[in-house]
Amino acid sequence: MDRNQRLAASQKEKKRVCILTTVHPRDDTRVFFHEACALAERYETILLTADGKQNETVRGVSIRSVIPQPPKNRPERMLKATRIMFREALSLDADVYHFHDTELFPTALRLRRHGKTVIFDAHESIRDTILDRDYLPHWILCVLGKCLGALERYTAQRMDAVVTVTPFLKERYESWGCRTQLVCNFPEIDAFTAGDTAWSRRSCVACYAGVRNDRARGAYEMTEAAQLSGVPLRLFGRVTDTVRQELAAIDTKKIVDFAGTVERSTVIDALCTSQIGMVTEHCTGNARNAYCVKMFEYMAAGMAIVSSNIPLWERTIRESGCGLCVDPTKPEGIAGALEWLRDHPAEAERMGRAGRRAAEETYNWAVQKEALFALYNKLIGDRGS
Repeated sequence: MDRNQRLAASQKEKKRVCILTTVHPRDDTRVFFHEACALAERYETILLTADGKQNETVRGVSIRSVIPQPPKNRPERMLKATRIMFREALSLDADVYHFHDTELFPTALRLRRHGKTVIFDAHESIRDTILDRDYLPHWILCVLGKCLGALERYTAQRMDAVVTVTPFLKERYESWGCRTQLVCNFPEIDAFTAGDTAWSRRSCVACYAGVRNDRARGAYEMTEAAQLSGVPLRLFGRVTDTVRQELAAIDTKKIVDFAGTVERSTVIDALCTSQIGMVTEHCTGNARNAYCVKMFEYMAAGMAIVSSNIPLWERTIRESGCGLCVDPTKPEGIAGALEWLRDHPAEAERMGRAGRRAAEETYNWAVQKEALFALYNKLIGDRGS
């Protein structure tokens, strides 16, 4: 048997996993870099998207768009792309299907009716996500949240397993009788090899990776705090021209760098060469019960952290000893924390080192990956028995 034949035989022996998403980008941190790349170490892994981009294989993951062009709007994506995705997914005859989006609930239920093993990956509380929106009257959002919450429960109870990201969500799904596995969205520590960069070689700059149009992200208060403290601020992420102009108007000292959307490696380099990481998001329904991924990335980067005083976040910060907690709606308090870290470099450095140590020992993807493998081993074992 030649090399190509042996490779083909090896691929045939591997179990097949199909990951489905119509909402997330193909290079999403959790969907691709964490779960898909991890699963590709053990299984033939195919990621189905609806982004209209060319098919490719990256890090052992076969990425395929089920449509040739990006959807023109949300209704087209939800109605057309999901139907095509179901047909494509079914044709693959995978051993496990793993989906990430609520709009794929009908697709997942159809796959279950065809006898397939299906996992729902719950990134957040659907009801809280709806209630956090402000584009409809509150009473409509309440009704919509209740209806989608009921659909979520109905679907989750019919899946073979639910993977989720926080202890709060794990308890909720378990109370519904679902087989549930906690797989937290902690960073890959190997991606932050420069996280031990000496403090003296870092810039006294505050970074926030994840700015969006949503005011609850805290960018307005961060920008005001930068003016009050004089500590420069770098914002990474995509915003509308209107939001950018509003933030620029606040930035009277011209010390805020609107970096926009850049490669992930560029963001990581910036974090590993800066001293302060910002996670002063408002206490919305989802944030109240969710881990903030950026917080753990800042830990891995060895940064001192200024965090919202959301109880779960504050407990994590204080147990790790890696930062300060503030009221995210008070720019004066945020500015005070920035000033303290700037004026106490030795203490700030100790916080950065403590966060890096916590990331190396606890808050990293290598630990969570084993939990994902354990679930798959059980499901594939059940399927084969």
